[in-house]
Amino acid sequence: DSYSWNDNSVSANVSWRKSDQDEITTGGVSWRRPYKGVNVSLGYQAVHSKKDNDSDNRFFVTLSRNFGERGSVRARTATGPNESEIEWRKLSTRSIGASAARASYKFGEQQDELSADASYIASRAEIDVGHNSIIEGGEIITASTNVRLGMGFGFADGSFAFGRPVANGFYILQGHPTLKGHEISAYQGRDQMTGKTGLFGPALVPLNGAYREQVYRVDIEDLPIGYDMGSGQVQMFPSFNSGYRIKIGSDPTTLVIGRIHGADGEPVKLGFGKLIRVGSDAGTIEPIEFFTNRTGRFVAERVKAGTYALILQPGDRNIGQITVTEGEDGVQQIGTLTIKETP
Repeated sequence: DSYSWNDNSVSANVSWRKSDQDEITTGGVSWRRPYKGVNVSLGYQAVHSKKDNDSDNRFFVTLSRNFGERGSVRARTATGPNESEIEWRKLSTRSIGASAARASYKFGEQQDELSADASYIASRAEIDVGHNSIIEGGEIITASTNVRLGMGFGFADGSFAFGRPVANGFYILQGHPTLKGHEISAYQGRDQMTGKTGLFGPALVPLNGAYREQVYRVDIEDLPIGYDMGSGQVQMFPSFNSGYRIKIGSDPTTLVIGRIHGADGEPVKLGFGKLIRVGSDAGTIEPIEFFTNRTGRFVAERVKAGTYALILQPGDRNIGQITVTEGEDGVQQIGTLTIKETP
């Protein structure tokens, strides 16, 4: 149980454990409060063994301070047996490019212990390094170092990707062929990068749990001018241990701008029309609607390269054909189209 007032807090706990060999009763109390940027904690713990009819009483003093991005430092000492420890720790945000580290030195009556570990999250793997040394009389008695490389593999909707380890499902972040050479990154929250495409192709992005909506922001490096990448977000409601493929981008489109005049030379005001694809791929692309303003000017958005018939309503009047190219700036000016007199 715990109780707080002002900057102070007091907590107490009692536990009892029984086995075939012994009955252990543990109780403790601690007091905490901040003082000039340092968190101070005083504590007492008692452990009683029924088998040995003996109690172990220990007093604790802990000082800790948080230095923000540089991590936090904690110093702790205890009585019976005498033991002290100083530790530095830096936590990770679990995003790509984030690192975590910890180092501690523990002073004991018989021997000291030095331990340290560090981890780094890359776009394709997670790397952990740990070290531990036992010191007696100023000499290292034992020392060990271990390295762990964690990777995950995923296959969904005909696409394969590898990246960081996956625990609760994944999605494969893949770019459209038109974005070849452009790095695509996915972010969750404000700035936590969760996946990145690159030299090794699509990215494997771990999901954070199941049966809840997840939103990822997508960013494309050096996005071509006029390129339509859609909403710039990936939204999903994944099931347990599910895998998806998300393709970012589409065929390049052009913004088509022009004017329509009648046979008398006057602008077609507040008109309505469509661009309808013609040729061998006619019918594969939905008609693109447009409106004219009071000067006859119209703007058609997201027009893919090809040939189109310009149809004006009412009456489905075909007033000509235009050829749309990709262009370097994503905008094509087609000038003024004049409606011919009907014979």
